[in-house]
Amino acid sequence: LEFRRVLFRSEGYQTWRQLTRDAMADGAAEGNAEATAWLALAKGQAIPDFDITFQTAIQAMRDLPPAWSDVDTWMGKQVHGLAAQLGQQLSDALASGASRDAMVQIVSDTVLNPDGYAGLMLDHAIATSAIQGALALYQSEGVELVDVEVSPGACDDCEPLPDDNPYQLADAPDIPLHPRCRCAVEAHFG
Repeated sequence: LEFRRVLFRSEGYQTWRQLTRDAMADGAAEGNAEATAWLALAKGQAIPDFDITFQTAIQAMRDLPPAWSDVDTWMGKQVHGLAAQLGQQLSDALASGASRDAMVQIVSDTVLNPDGYAGLMLDHAIATSAIQGALALYQSEGVELVDVEVSPGACDDCEPLPDDNPYQLADAPDIPLHPRCRCAVEAHFG
């Protein structure tokens, strides 16, 4: 609990929080732009320029009032997971007689390493936002059915998802199912 209190007040956390909010907006805009192109192609319309569509979408996302409550809820879950992971690592290190310097290195590697937990969660936020941006556009355009496309080498949880295609938009699985998931949801056209 004390770890979370200190972390929430730290400059690093505030930076992570802002990066996460920006990443969520960027991801949603990217998903929106990709879905716009997909819908245009499926309807036989001219495919819009991705860069222009993305810039329009990102400006719309950034003009929205800050969704700090959503980011804070998401960040709180991530910090809870990070605290549990860090606590287990420090407990194991202490039980094995690790030095103070070794435990400081564990904290640094876990919390500060961009390829570690924080980077992984930021990547997950971007992927989730991209899918949510696409789904929001599909809903606004009246798309009722979507297909789940899995990435090559998909995990055992994701691999069977296309077997149930098409899904009602409201019943589509919450993609990404896990960090590093590269599956996607696209509009279904018979």
